[in-house]
Amino acid sequence: MNLSLRSYGVILFQNKVLLCKEWIAGMEIIKLPGGGMEPLEGPRECIIREIKEELDITINPEPHPFYVTPNFLKSKFLPNTQIVLSYYLCKLDEKPNSNPSEDLEEIFWEDINQCEKQLSLESDKYAIAQLLENGKLV
Repeated sequence: MNLSLRSYGVILFQNKVLLCKEWIAGMEIIKLPGGGMEPLEGPRECIIREIKEELDITINPEPHPFYVTPNFLKSKFLPNTQIVLSYYLCKLDEKPNSNPSEDLEEIFWEDINQCEKQLSLESDKYAIAQLLENGKLV
């Protein structure tokens, strides 16, 4: 069994969250931006790099994730792989000009209170619910 450590960002501007639509393993997925850690990279470094690579946006996420999966999850897309996910809040003062990578089909902003309905992955939905429940948006 392989292990994949992954970081994702809730990029927030005026109560809207940036979502990504992409094809993964033949399925169209709407998800929070982010991805897997590289060797010798920490989770915060990972989300900064991933957002820069995927969206061409420079972010300054909070120092610590607001949610980390408490258990290993079975990956839906990586065979024979367990994953651990870290979610970071990234508040923006101004709307960025994004130049998304070719891997992304579309990016769009969705109201923080509505985005849970749009998300395809249960882990992303749970992270958003935790963020809203714990009042970390203030």
